[in-house]
Amino acid sequence: MQQQSDKKIKIVYIIGRLVIGGAEKQITETAARINRDIFDVRLYCLSEGGPLEAFVREHHIDTTIFESVRYTSFPSFVSYLLTRLKKFQALYRYLKREQPDIVHCYMFAPSIYGGIISRLTGHPILITNRRCLGLFKENKPLFQFLENMVNRFTDLVLVNSKALRDDVLQREKIDPQKVRIIYNGVNIQKFTPIPKDSESYALVSETKQKLGIPNNDGIIVGMLATLFPYKGHRDFITAASIVHRTYPKIWFVCVGADRGIREELQQLGHHLGLSSHLIFPGEFQDAAEILPVFDIQVSASCEEGFSNAILEGMASGIPMITTDVGGTPEAVQHEVTGLLVPPKDPEKLALAMMSLIENPECASRLGMNGRKRVESRFSMEEMIHSLEHVYMELYETQKHA
Repeated sequence: MQQQSDKKIKIVYIIGRLVIGGAEKQITETAARINRDIFDVRLYCLSEGGPLEAFVREHHIDTTIFESVRYTSFPSFVSYLLTRLKKFQALYRYLKREQPDIVHCYMFAPSIYGGIISRLTGHPILITNRRCLGLFKENKPLFQFLENMVNRFTDLVLVNSKALRDDVLQREKIDPQKVRIIYNGVNIQKFTPIPKDSESYALVSETKQKLGIPNNDGIIVGMLATLFPYKGHRDFITAASIVHRTYPKIWFVCVGADRGIREELQQLGHHLGLSSHLIFPGEFQDAAEILPVFDIQVSASCEEGFSNAILEGMASGIPMITTDVGGTPEAVQHEVTGLLVPPKDPEKLALAMMSLIENPECASRLGMNGRKRVESRFSMEEMIHSLEHVYMELYETQKHA
């Protein structure tokens, strides 16, 4: 890719926080890996920092984090409005000063703030992202109004699956030509199968010990998902209890940050007689540390755009069982690269788990096929190459307009 002039194309990425999440990991990895000879990248966080601050420092990504101000002396509604006004003002000053060529916003709130303020600060190229289905906007007409308003002056909306593109075109007022698919990508060098007879497997054994699982003590079935209700942990635990009756040595691990439901899930596990083999280790900053522990990985979501956790598990060679929702079938092909089950159906989820427990050769084949599919379709290199192409295309079009 050649840039004709010496001027680098300045890109500002706008995101909410630097927590351990799919979008957050995607945007920081992109900022770290993009061609710095062509692009000058900046990162702006609307709300707060988080664990990924260490990553952006390590990769020398110019990052600005909005420092929230709490107006405790005012009523809550007034405080809310003042905080939003301060946030708007800070981002306006930032974009006015930086004068980027491209503003690329991830998630809903950054797209609204970034979209409106970009319009007021010099008309840079505006790209917004959709990372999840628009179910959260149902019965919230203001949300859809704001998104439709920003769509009028957005140059491109990027989605990460065909299912998400269909959802955007159904819910939003937007020219279909403005909506383009770029699939998520994962680091296939970092997420890779670790044979049990390799020296590297010693680190996996250490992680098992940290979890309190003895080596060689049964199969481990895991979920890698933030503890939100829609991620389907209740269905996973219910299915696990069914499996546990037949295979009492199986361990079940729910990895992810708690968003207020952990205690409820633990109580459910206790009620179903699963407590001794159900573990909630919390959040792992590096998913590559915990995924090799899993013999089988489950995604039980009720809704999904296109899950990074699924791709990371597939890249790691782990046999996948996922719900047939959103863009998931675009990655997981039933009985080829994994097993698909209906959402909210613990009985069928349990049957799928037991089928892989009872057929290790089938599980191994699904894992190997999943790895090959990620290598060919969903690598980080492929995603960044596609993004760079989009940036250059839009930049050249605007320059010659």
